[in-house]
Amino acid sequence: MEAAPAISSPRRWQLWSAGGALCLALVAIAFLAAPRACKGGFDIYFRTGIGALVALAVLPWLLRASRTRLVQCVLSLILPALGGLAWIAGLFAADFRIICTLF
Repeated sequence: MEAAPAISSPRRWQLWSAGGALCLALVAIAFLAAPRACKGGFDIYFRTGIGALVALAVLPWLLRASRTRLVQCVLSLILPALGGLAWIAGLFAADFRIICTLF
């Protein structure tokens, strides 16, 4: 039985560069939304983060990063995990105010 040929390198490069660009954009949005954290900025950052995680999960399927479904499933778990780390890193790096007022 012959093994399936590997997907060409440009597709995987596209996958990782698109994933990296989404993570970088998520951190950049954190710095834009942090000054307005108490006036809807946190809500915008939360919704953007959810959208980015969904996009990162779908990206391996859209770009067909691998010929096997198992590798695509693993990639669609790894990319959102890295996106989640970027999401949390942006939250702390931009110094979001989480508790706006107590009383």
